[in-house]
Amino acid sequence: TDDIVKVEVWDIVDKGKSRKKGDGLKLENDPQESDAELALDAEFLDVYKNCNGVIMMFDITKQWTFSYIMKELPKVPDHIPVCVLGNHRDMGEHRVILPDDVRDFIKSSNRLPRSSYIRYAESSLRNGFGLKYLHKFFNIPFLQLQRETLLRQLETNQLDIDATLEELSVQHETEEQNYDLFLELMDTKN
Repeated sequence: TDDIVKVEVWDIVDKGKSRKKGDGLKLENDPQESDAELALDAEFLDVYKNCNGVIMMFDITKQWTFSYIMKELPKVPDHIPVCVLGNHRDMGEHRVILPDDVRDFIKSSNRLPRSSYIRYAESSLRNGFGLKYLHKFFNIPFLQLQRETLLRQLETNQLDIDATLEELSVQHETEEQNYDLFLELMDTKN
């Protein structure tokens, strides 16, 4: 397909840290100017606006990373498909998060009945395990967006059909559809 897919990567979306401005070249002196720059984070931006899919990754060897997922997953709008990815599968001997715990959490998330999908998989970015699954997951947001576009086109198509049927009904009552007048017009032309 020739469709363009936009991907944004956020590393922990909740609160960014402000950076102190450098002491380098100043273009102007503004006493009102703050020493710290504002960080671009979820406090200022709706990170899910125009979003078609979310991947949330955590480290299966660190409980706090899964706790972060447990806090953030309910904030994802119900219409957006989510892939929860447990990384560091290659370090399974140090695992502290069990797959069943993740699946139970996902099942218990109170998404609406017609919500989009939440899937769980494990990965190891060290050796590439799970990347095929992740690649396949990207089809879900794309296909969902494609479906929404097609449904909008079908709605527009139905409106066009209804308008044409109405025009045909109106035209049926006009002189253009009177056969006797048509014959008279043909006789006058000949």
